[in-house]
Amino acid sequence: MLTHLVTRGLAPWRRARRDRDNQRPACRLRVEALESRLLLSGDMVLRWNQVLWQAEWTASVFAPVNSRIMAIVQTAVYEAVNSIDGTHAPYVVDIPAPHFASEDAATAEGAATATAAHDALVAIFPAQKAVLDLELKTSLQDIADGDAKAWGIRVGQAAAQIMLAVRAHDGSDRGVDYTPGTNPGDFRPNGTPTGTQWSGVTPWVLRSATQFRPGPPPALTSPEWADAFNQVKQLGAFDSTTRSADQTEAALFWAGVVAPANFFPLVNQIAANVAIARGNSLVENARMFALLDLALADQAIACFDAKYFYNFWRPITAIRAADQGNSNTVPDPNWTPLAGPGGGNGHPSYPSAHSTVMGTAAAVLAGYFGTDDIPFSLSWFSLPGVTRSFASFSAAAEECALSRIWLGIHYSFDITEGLKLGRSVGAYVYQNVLLPRTSPPSPASPGSVLIASTHVTAVEDTSITFGSIQPADGRGAGLPLGQPIVYLAAVDATSNTAVFETRVTEASRARSERAEPHTRDSSIDNVFGSADPSQERFASAL
Repeated sequence: MLTHLVTRGLAPWRRARRDRDNQRPACRLRVEALESRLLLSGDMVLRWNQVLWQAEWTASVFAPVNSRIMAIVQTAVYEAVNSIDGTHAPYVVDIPAPHFASEDAATAEGAATATAAHDALVAIFPAQKAVLDLELKTSLQDIADGDAKAWGIRVGQAAAQIMLAVRAHDGSDRGVDYTPGTNPGDFRPNGTPTGTQWSGVTPWVLRSATQFRPGPPPALTSPEWADAFNQVKQLGAFDSTTRSADQTEAALFWAGVVAPANFFPLVNQIAANVAIARGNSLVENARMFALLDLALADQAIACFDAKYFYNFWRPITAIRAADQGNSNTVPDPNWTPLAGPGGGNGHPSYPSAHSTVMGTAAAVLAGYFGTDDIPFSLSWFSLPGVTRSFASFSAAAEECALSRIWLGIHYSFDITEGLKLGRSVGAYVYQNVLLPRTSPPSPASPGSVLIASTHVTAVEDTSITFGSIQPADGRGAGLPLGQPIVYLAAVDATSNTAVFETRVTEASRARSERAEPHTRDSSIDNVFGSADPSQERFASAL
């Protein structure tokens, strides 16, 4: 049972940091389907990243939800691998594990990766359990049995359950009433708008959804508005005579004609292929995907905050409107964008989500690989037979952003501010989490305070599911008023019990009769001892 994970204490410093930069060749990469190369690579992180996006494709998940799922799974994988490797700070908490020699460490890390990803995915997609169970069985049968494999499986189980619990009440399933506006400039959806609740989702790394919120779009009476209006009206029309054939191809490529909902996995596919070409290890890939998907999850929260804060209309609505108060914006009631009659009208226009996604990805990947200037070619199943080539991550981001004008669903200021927002989020995440350790982690004793967090998910003002990062990295300081903090205050190996103590700040005390500190007992065996990754089980055990 995993009681011993807590009572044994943290493992010592495992291995020295790798020097990746000296091993990375400068070459043009081709980003394509991963099946054959995954079989050759033997990298369990790459393998289960592909399983992740296939599960999302099967479930037809909406884009912001996509980003949340990817962050849960890839952060669980990172926590599991890093708890064995120990070279970087955790996102949530180190899960204690024995010190392994190099070969046994690789065994434990592979088993931990497969188990963490599997358990998280089964909890999220229970209808796919049979397929995911078979994938786990296939993954584990090639790993030699022994203590290292057994420990890897246990650590992977714990990592998945912790991440599911941390995000169990993050606001992603909260209902929000939304009433569309009717004034010039107001967003008018086709049917039920999407993502209305996403600005209320608890950020993963950002201090708040509004941390990098852009300024407002230009006034409808301004020259800037007229210029943007007329640009998309000409370039984005279905029957445009000014849009080039290459621009049309790029617009359809980034839109994803076959599977537009799978844009987030495409970004992970870019990262995976660059990692393969540059010889990343499993440990390096676990951190790369965690950084990327944490940032993508936070950009979705920030982007949809801005979208519904400004509630700005899409080009199809604006161009067809008769009265805008600007003599330089001549309406066309029959105008249709290249995207078709729907016109991207599922959520507000400002800022562009695709631009924010790619701005974020470019910032994270350039930071991770140490340079933006990595040329590559990209093709994917959502527009078969088309390959696009880029000189850098930022060049791909720029084309993706411009493609939204060519598709007829965004204005120039949408993409400019989207790229800027994404770059800000990506840089902030890369610079603030999963950082290299400069000294070994401190051993934990059974009575230690292990966790205190800004990553805790709050339920109302005073109740939380679980805590996170170590006080040693300084994140416990400067929490906003009303932010709950949870501590693992004691572990009793004799009674097999952990005691959690929750405290809130004075602002929340004044608002709630339930704000006094309290403790709850939890059986460690009940929490960690089962292969069942159910977040409800974990939450109820607390």
